[in-house]
Amino acid sequence: MSVETISSETAIVQIPTLQVATAWESRIQLVKDKVAKTLTETEFELFLYLAKTYHLDPLLREIWAVKYSNEPAQIYAGRDGFLKVAHLSGQFDGMATVLLLESGGKVMEADISFKGAVLLGAKCTVWRKDMNNPVSASVALPEYNTGRANWKTMPDTMIRKVAEAHALRRAFSIHGLYMPEEMEKNVPLPEPASPVNVNPAEPVAPISEPQPVQPQKPQKSPLTQDDTPFDGLPAALKTKIADELDALLEHIAEVSGSQPNEAEFLLKYGIRHRTEMTYKQLRRYWSDLRLLATHLNAS
Repeated sequence: MSVETISSETAIVQIPTLQVATAWESRIQLVKDKVAKTLTETEFELFLYLAKTYHLDPLLREIWAVKYSNEPAQIYAGRDGFLKVAHLSGQFDGMATVLLLESGGKVMEADISFKGAVLLGAKCTVWRKDMNNPVSASVALPEYNTGRANWKTMPDTMIRKVAEAHALRRAFSIHGLYMPEEMEKNVPLPEPASPVNVNPAEPVAPISEPQPVQPQKPQKSPLTQDDTPFDGLPAALKTKIADELDALLEHIAEVSGSQPNEAEFLLKYGIRHRTEMTYKQLRRYWSDLRLLATHLNAS
């Protein structure tokens, strides 16, 4: 196929991208099988709509989707995907990112962190050719830092990427797309409602002296305290946890191409089977598996 040479810098950037988009759009079934296999028809339609709208290639992992069990699908793009959208606009005029550090009681901007400084976050500034003023976005480290995986080993790089994603979305009106790094601090397994004692003749705890009724914060059920063992959890919650963990392990196997050995995962907790875990350990295990699945999807 011949390619016309055009002197315009913008056109040179755009032409190959449109050719790639045409290539993947003719392989919709392959896209579904590789990066959107578990999506519903409605979710897949939205996925295709976003990919076509922003000219992102699913087969090159510029955009992808993750779905766990019956939860709504999450559609992701990487920082480089946002940069591609910016370049394709023809209006991208540069970007600068700095770290926000605290040292000696003062907050400062720096290209790299240094000994004794506390990393607070990052700030990204994006320039457009058609705007007089730049677009800036600042993000705070505690809002995104999971303390695990890449966040533990290279927090500077990770928080930079988050700041850049924020600024690029604002500058180029990108809607409905986020990086997994922005969403890793998701909510843990939902807390169940307090179970109803169907046999009041058998109290579960000694009856204390009557106390004045005072407004109090909602309390966790005694059956779902952090140190409650798996076998001590309500049956419905045990079933939900088992289903969620099995779905995550199945998804990891599908993405990685090999069946994960759950026993190896559990070694870090010092146990042999998930039924030996406490409720707190189960929630941490679920979060770790979900984080692993998200990174496998992004790789």
